[in-house]
Amino acid sequence: MGGDWLRPLGCAARTPAGAAWRLAEQRWRRFIEPADRVLAGERGPADDVQVLKEGPNRLVFRLAAGGESVVVKAFPMGSLKQRLLRYRRYGPAECRNLLAAAALGLPVARVLGFGLRRRWGLVRSSMVMLEDLAPRQPIVALLRQSAGNAARQRALLDAAGGVLLALYHAGCHNIDFNAGSVLLDESLGDARMIDFQYARFLRAPSPAVLLAQMGRFALSCRQRAPNLPVDEWAEALIARAGLGEPQRQLAAFRHWAGREHSRRKRLKVR
Repeated sequence: MGGDWLRPLGCAARTPAGAAWRLAEQRWRRFIEPADRVLAGERGPADDVQVLKEGPNRLVFRLAAGGESVVVKAFPMGSLKQRLLRYRRYGPAECRNLLAAAALGLPVARVLGFGLRRRWGLVRSSMVMLEDLAPRQPIVALLRQSAGNAARQRALLDAAGGVLLALYHAGCHNIDFNAGSVLLDESLGDARMIDFQYARFLRAPSPAVLLAQMGRFALSCRQRAPNLPVDEWAEALIARAGLGEPQRQLAAFRHWAGREHSRRKRLKVR
């Protein structure tokens, strides 16, 4: 397992089951064997595991040991096509993009390790070990808790706006930025971002990218809180970003906020 993008993860390790890992520090080594057992469905009675999200192509779980905890985002490769052609799209893309975002000073979850499980030379799963961001909560959860509190909901939007501006100034286009992608503490500070599998890094800030990200975020928020004043929020954020022609920019925002757009279309925005 190599590549310049793995340089920040300088500690090599391997589990008895054969998973190869690169870790930010050796202290995280105690989590790699429990991670193996979770993916193999063979967890032991002493393994402290909490499944956070489960789907056909990913499994997210929290591991606790020795008074510390981490979150592992795993991408099982269930088909031969995935193992032959698509294994670079999942864990490697997530890990590489998070490391690149951290290098730019963006507020992302810290990458603690990256692992691959192989069999007969083919990648069976990839794993990204991340810092546990608890007790921060995703904005989507905080919106639900703030139902009926317009001031609190606007404060949530403004907190996300600060993160969007950071992405904009860094030239980062995270096409999956949504209400679940930003985690905040109770004071709505100390924001951290997750889910960077489909991020792109541009040579310069792009107003078109900012408006697309704003629109997708607003759409995801409105699905949970239909009466959010997203137009007012967008106008204020356009002004904070210093974009000219505010009415034209607001129209572009509404285009992206009006309905779900395909991943292919979002990737084309520059």
